Amino acid sequence: MRIFITGGTGFIGSYVRELLLRRGHYVLSLERSPGRRKERSKERIIQGDLADSLRWKDALNAYAPDAAIHMAWEGIPQYDKRTSDKNAAYSITLFDVLRSSGCRTIVGVGSGWEHDPEAPVSFVRAKQAVREYGELLAQKSDIRFIWARLFYVYGPGQRKDSLLPSVITQVSNGIIPDIKNPNASHDFVFVEDAADAMCDLVGSEQASGTYDIGSGSACAVGTMVSHVALSYNYIPRPIHNTICADITRIKKDTGWEPRTLLREGIRKTADFYSNIL
Repeated sequence: MRIFITGGTGFIGSYVRELLLRRGHYVLSLERSPGRRKERSKERIIQGDLADSLRWKDALNAYAPDAAIHMAWEGIPQYDKRTSDKNAAYSITLFDVLRSSGCRTIVGVGSGWEHDPEAPVSFVRAKQAVREYGELLAQKSDIRFIWARLFYVYGPGQRKDSLLPSVITQVSNGIIPDIKNPNASHDFVFVEDAADAMCDLVGSEQASGTYDIGSGSACAVGTMVSHVALSYNYIPRPIHNTICADITRIKKDTGWEPRTLLREGIRKTADFYSNIL
């Protein structure tokens, strides 16, 4: 299968790109600055970004992708209205470009925050607008549209200022992490498992519609910290109003389910950051 991807050099996208290649797919990656990264067997790179599709859409049309995975979203962790609206506009334009290229399967990336009434409103509305446009395309054409809601993806290569890497950094420096709300909970899913799910969805003939991608259970931040530093003096309190992924649909349609337990994933992530600190 020929697959076009955006965001393929990002934290999650790099895992998805590598896994697609390992599974034998041909990959065309849109990258702002390819730098010294060279094309490999079954991989091509076109330089550009979502703001200048006129410059690279001819190359996309010539490639004639069977499917696309759209993971790029500029400005993270900025969730303001201007940034969110810009990304939504870029994504909608991209979907139109993909349709004109003959692409028949589009996978867009949503967020577990779509379930959370306390999440940044502008970001959630922008993601919803992209999903709704993709669904509209699917209704009006023979495009198969898949919306993958990623929950709290963690693992090696995550931004250093993200929750888990920052805790690992503090612990490695002998600092007890200052967690303001240790009873807050997230659905943590290891990045390799998330990449598996994305690749399973794009390759499944049955998959369509919206899927949650997570572990299917919530974990308190304080509990996660205790896995990193067993000496951290914290006793988890009961968790209320948790939001976690419902992975029933993706298990039914693709057979995917997370394989990495939180303790194991944290160990792998801690090993990674310990080697670069």
